[in-house]
Amino acid sequence: MKEFAGGGPEEAMAVSLNQIAENVLAVTRNVWKFGIEVILDLDSTLPMIPGFPRELNQAVYHLFINAIE
Repeated sequence: MKEFAGGGPEEAMAVSLNQIAENVLAVTRNVWKFGIEVILDLDSTLPMIPGFPRELNQAVYHLFINAIE
């Protein structure tokens, strides 16, 4: 939850897209747990990318919520 709230770093840092996906699923579970099956197939070899965790979490969150709707 803390990845979604508060201020983030002022400079890009190494971010795991796998962790972003897991964060979004955890935060949105109450939205999709009834009637929607989510299959998470992550690539463990995916490298970290430079980015802003808070902003990436929010972007993926909105994409996921839009897909559900």
